[in-house]
Amino acid sequence: MDTSAIFPRLVPASAARTEPDWDYATEALPDTATVYVHDAPDGVSYLNSDLVARHGADAVAQAAFDNLHAVTFDAPDTLDGDLHVVTGEHAGTAALILPDVLPRLTGEAVFPDGVLFACPTSYVLLVHVPRPGGVDAGLRNLAVHAAGEFEYDELRRITPSTFWWDGLASAEQVTTVENREISVDMSGPFGTTFARLSS
Repeated sequence: MDTSAIFPRLVPASAARTEPDWDYATEALPDTATVYVHDAPDGVSYLNSDLVARHGADAVAQAAFDNLHAVTFDAPDTLDGDLHVVTGEHAGTAALILPDVLPRLTGEAVFPDGVLFACPTSYVLLVHVPRPGGVDAGLRNLAVHAAGEFEYDELRRITPSTFWWDGLASAEQVTTVENREISVDMSGPFGTTFARLSS
């Protein structure tokens, strides 16, 4: 197997639970699972459990994430002034390596108030850097666009939810979507950051 063409791929957790060939899948973000794909010129194929076991799960993961770190993403488009839209074959899965890609995408080195992000499809990563006075509108804009991208692209869906990365090591779910209704959860650490930036 050519490990230079192996990449991680985020998929809905529900898909991983019902796919017997993905029993190696791991959860990185709520309601998502990480599997591996072989990205060949003639198309993308998913690695099954036998193949991952044969080559060693740790070795496959190492090769896949090394390759993802090496991807060069195009400069993001900007919507409404502060929503970065990154597109590309591995853009959505770049949510798994935010500390590496965010400085490249935003031009900022540190994120004292964390970063709001969404990976609605494997082709799209949405990023909003919260700032005083603009966090409420930024979150709403992010959540609406994430839900819309998820709804539009059925083949590459991951999750319509949005998340907050604390700028250090952890991420929490902030919004969920059910029956096209967006719900916000401020019970975690992001709630404190939101209140401070909104005051």
